[in-house]
Order: sequence, then structure tokens, then C-alpha cells
Amino acid sequence: MTREQFDLIFEAAQAKATALGAQFDIYYSGGESISAETFRDELASFSAGKDGTLIVRATVNGKTGGAQSTCATPEEAALLIEKAVENAKLIEKSEQTLYCKGGQSYKETEKIPFEMPSAARIKEIAMNCRQAAYASDPQISDGTSGGAYAGTHEIFLYSSEGLRLGNVCGSGGAYIYSVLEKGEDKRDGMKSCHDLTAPDYEAMAKEAKEKAQEKFGAGLVKSGSYPIVFEGKQMQQILSTFCSCFFAREAQLGTSLLKDKEGQRIATERLTLIDDPFYKGNPMQIAFDGEGTPTYTKEVIKDGVLKTLLYNLESGAKAGKPSTGNGGRGSSSIGTKVYNFYIVPGDKSREELFKLAEGGIFVTQMKGFHAGANTVSGDFSIESEGFMIEKGKKGAPVKSFTVSGNFFELLKDIAAIGDTIEDDAPGFSKIRCPDVFLPSLSVAGI
Repeated sequence: MTREQFDLIFEAAQAKATALGAQFDIYYSGGESISAETFRDELASFSAGKDGTLIVRATVNGKTGGAQSTCATPEEAALLIEKAVENAKLIEKSEQTLYCKGGQSYKETEKIPFEMPSAARIKEIAMNCRQAAYASDPQISDGTSGGAYAGTHEIFLYSSEGLRLGNVCGSGGAYIYSVLEKGEDKRDGMKSCHDLTAPDYEAMAKEAKEKAQEKFGAGLVKSGSYPIVFEGKQMQQILSTFCSCFFAREAQLGTSLLKDKEGQRIATERLTLIDDPFYKGNPMQIAFDGEGTPTYTKEVIKDGVLKTLLYNLESGAKAGKPSTGNGGRGSSSIGTKVYNFYIVPGDKSREELFKLAEGGIFVTQMKGFHAGANTVSGDFSIESEGFMIEKGKKGAPVKSFTVSGNFFELLKDIAAIGDTIEDDAPGFSKIRCPDVFLPSLSVAGI
């Protein structure tokens, strides 16, 4: 989709909306994608294509309806306006729908060059990953795979209120997933990269293999309270699970314990939490949200104090506050979203965190958040794997233990924060975290 093509789509929608006396906006999200994955010595899957979704909201007589389609043409846009108006008439209660006004100032995104690779190149990278994985160790077994992917993403948002916004970007990556086998025991490890120009296949394979190797011989943990170091990727999972508690709409509905907490201390003074649509080095940046509001970098928590919840136009109006530029577009409804939501790194290396957590556990895998976490109360009880911390270093592997706690208490109890965020994956909505140290958490083992 080009801007010129979307201009024609908007013109058709605008003509129909004018005829029907409707206020409206029209949103397009789509792009091109290519991916390939291997199994054993051949390609197991390959896909390539273009897709997109056209979403319309239309308001007549104080009632708003929506409609969407995967057919993005001027003719379809006009039909969607008709459908949205028809849907609006079915609504019994009138409610004010807020549309973002045009003519606002938007920050420039970082210009990160990206050239969509050919399908042949994606297949080549996937097979090179596979070859490097199998060459890395004689214990590599079936289940090992290599993969590569790339895609462009286009967003356009125009409205009867003067919005004329567009954003086009792209990203790609490759990965090696290695499975090692010793007797009847199998262990896995994974390593990815996000530079398709010259992936270091041997380095990726070596790290994936080492991650699998170190898991062999995992023992069990006795139940008790332990010092815990959460690997950044595991803290990322925790924050992702409870991310919605920072949404103003959830607080207004009574499903977030952060209701009426703005301006109050909710975490350790060591913790600063930022939402950044312009995260440096991320190619998936965007200067406007799903409603057209300008986005900006904001401190959600600053030195432990909750500075702001995240608002869209509707939740902001209910609170008497402006939108924070966090309106998320989903079908014809407006929700709330984060961009690059991250804990600011601290001043401790991983080794320094291990010294603080002597006799504790380094948690490197957690699974089952969908069943083991209550996003309202903040309670969690998650099956985990990791390593004992012995003499200030990563020691013996351990498995099949459960870490339990409460997210809101965890924010207060973080005693030290790692100095590095290892996850550099691109994305419009990403959670990023360094390692964190907690002096004590409940662990259920044997």
C-alpha cells in the first residue's frame, strides 16, 4: 500500500461519509512478509505474502459503528462506511466518540534503513542456520531447526477531522533452535539475531548449543524462600503479564490495583519504568497511536513513584487528562497499548547480582503465565527452571520448581537491577527488562 493508493481509498470513504452525514476515520494496517524454517536437512515450511486490514469507524447522531475488511480498495472503503453507519443505527445508547484532530505536531522517527530481502535469500539464511546448528555438536538431534523471516509494515490513518498520517517500516531476523540428546535426555537452547545482512551463523549455533548443554543433569530444589535473580527475559515475561495494570481504562473499570495511585510510591526507588515509541535502534518506531494522537517518551514510574497511567482519548477524557498517545487499534474498537515498555538498567553486572544472591536461584525459564497469574490481584505461581547460585556464580541446573509471589510487592522488593538489556528484537509493542535481584521469594520444590 502506498500513500497515493490510500489517498484514493480515503476519497471514496469520505464521499460516502459526506453523503450519509457521518464523522469517520479509516485505518489501514498491513504489509509484506517472508519466512522459512527447516527440519532435519530440508525446508519444513515457507511462506510469503501480502495482507492488510481496513478498519472504519463512523459516527451519526451520537452513535458510532465500526466495520472492517481485508479488501483494501476504494469500493470496499465506501461499503465499509455504509456498514459502519448501519451498525451505528443498531446501537441503543448514544455515547460520545472522540476523534483526534488534524494539524498536530509529530516527532520524527529514527531513520533505520531496511531493504526487503528476496525469498531466495530468506531460504538461504534458514538453511545456513540449520547447517551451522548440525555442525556445532555431534549430539544435535531431531527437533533442531533454523529459521529466517522479514517483513514490512504499513499503517495509514486518515479522518474527517483532518488527520493524514502514515508510517512504513520493516525488520527481519534469523534464529537457531538446537536440541541436544544424551541417552534419553534432551535439552534445548535458542539464539536469534536481527541483522540479515551478515548473520554470524557459527556464533549463533555455539550459543544455542551451550544453552542446551548447560541444562543437562538438572536437579530438584527443596521448598523454601530463596534469593532470586530473574534473567531479563523472565522479568520481561512477568512485566508483560501484568502490563495492563498500567492502563487507565483498567483502573477506571476497577480491574487494576493502581487506581488512584498516580503520584504515589508503588515501587522501590531503584525502579524507573519507561514507555518509549522511539526506542533507540528499534526499526519499528511510530509517531502516532491508533487514534492519531502524537506519541512521546514517558516515565510511567520514576524512582519508584507512579507518574502516570497510560491513556487513550476516552480514558483520558474520563479522568480529565489528555491522552498519553497509547491508544491501540483493534478491529473497530480502541484499546490501550505500550510501545517499548522497559525497566531502566541499573548499575550491577550479572556477576555482581549473583554475589548478592549467594545460595539463591537464577531463574532462566518460566512457563504457564496464562494459568498461573492473576492480573488483577498481582499474584503469580509459575513453573520454572534455572541454576543454583554457588560461590557467586551460576552453578548446577535445577528444574521443576515453582516461583510464587505478587507483582505489586515484587516492584517494591527489587533490591538491585542489572546493567544490560539483552533483548534487541524489533517491534511496535515490546517489553524489555534487565536482570533483577530479589532478596527472597517463595519456591516450591521437593
